[in-house]
This record gives sequence, C-alpha cells and structure tokens, in this order.
Amino acid sequence: MHQHLAEQQLTAWSLCGAEFALELWPDVFQPTSTSEVLAETLDIQPGEVVIDLGCGSGFFSILAAKRGAAKVYAVDLMPQAAELTLRNARRNGVASHIEVFTGSLFEPVRHVQANLVIDDVSGIAEETARATPWYPPSIPTGGPDGAEPTVAMLQQAPHHLSTGGRLVFPLLSLANEQRILREAERFFTDLRLRAQRLFPIPPSLHEALKRLGARVQTQALRLIQRGSRTCWQLRVFEARVNTPFNPHTSTDRCPDPSDPR
Repeated sequence: MHQHLAEQQLTAWSLCGAEFALELWPDVFQPTSTSEVLAETLDIQPGEVVIDLGCGSGFFSILAAKRGAAKVYAVDLMPQAAELTLRNARRNGVASHIEVFTGSLFEPVRHVQANLVIDDVSGIAEETARATPWYPPSIPTGGPDGAEPTVAMLQQAPHHLSTGGRLVFPLLSLANEQRILREAERFFTDLRLRAQRLFPIPPSLHEALKRLGARVQTQALRLIQRGSRTCWQLRVFEARVNTPFNPHTSTDRCPDPSDPR
C-alpha cells in the first residue's frame, strides 16, 4: 500500500468530451499544461488499442478509455505510478479496459502493437528539471540534455504501431530538440506538428537558468524572449509510418522550430 495515501488530492478534468477525476500523489508525476495540450490533439476512435508510456497518475490511459479505446496498456518506470494509475482507473470505472505495467518504455509490452502510442516520458534536461516543481527527486528526468527517454522511445515505437497507427509526443524547448527531431525524421515517414504553445518560465526556474549560465547552451535548451518575459515552447507532434518500416529512409522533414508562435 502506498505510504502517502494521507496526502492524496483529487482533481477533476473535462477534456475532449470526457470527464474524469484523479487522485494525485506527490511522488508521482502529475498532469501539467503539456498534458492538457497533448490531450487536445488526440483523435481516439472507438475500439482502438492504445499504449500510454509514462502513465503517471493515469491521465491519458483514463482519457483514452473514456473516449472509447477498447484496450489501453499503461506503462511507467515507477511502481507507485502503476499503482496509482490502477487506483484511478477503478475510481473512474474503466479498469476493465486498462492493463498496467511497471517497466521502461515498451519493454513490458514488447509484443503489443497499437493504433495509438501516447508518449509522456520525461523531456526536460536534468538540471533544469530539478529546478522546477514538476520533478521532485523521486521522479526520473530526461538525462543531461533531456533527450534520452524520447530518443529511445522513437527508436522503438515503429515496431509497436499497427498499420496506419500513430505516435503522439511532446517536444519541449527545455530539452535538446534538434537531437530528438533528427531521430523522429529517421524513424518516421510522416511527422506533423499538431500544436504549439509558449509558457512563461516559472520564477524558480528562471533563477536556476541564470545560475546554470553557459550550460543552458551546452544542453541545447532554447528559450524565447517575449517582451519582458522569458518563455519555453511546447510543440506536440504526430508521427506515422505510412510505408513498410525502414529506419534508413525518411521522406518528410519536420517543421522549422524558428517560428515560436
């Protein structure tokens, strides 16, 4: 049994025609503005199979089940996240549609192919992540440049998509975007920008970035100035493999990140 049950919170969402409430634990990653923007881009058809990577509190798994997914495979590296997703699935009456696993990326579901893969694994550089309220010490980050989990996911994802399947993933300018996009172009023949938003840097992070100084450039982070505000950018991509998978070919190029609108 989880040791922080006395600290639990309950938060409700109404998104894309689905209503649900989640119990949240302080040591499990909680839904953010990134989660909500990504959710708004999802096109989930009744009867589809979905893989939710980095399920955290179960936000995307429960949203997918509420919107008609026949089966959702929820995966998280942290056992307490798997426990919380299952609790929230039961709370929202969709536990029969969700199977929860503990492990890294696709490893626990290595034989599963899905119509939709939703990726919400960490995408922020280590030092930057630890300066935000989003990543307490118990929650893994994206490594030195924030790209490691996303790059690994992109390399594996095509093998887990059924014909016509799609992958939806966020790309934050608080990670090495170009490294991630190079891998996405390598493994997917169709890469589309579905949404983009600017968010002001929180004061705590702003001070941390000042302290990091030149290391921000070393990590290839990208900050955007809007008047007196310093912002980071979120982009949400949808990727498809529309031809037989070949990791050595790519036909479409991704949008240029130079326009931060």
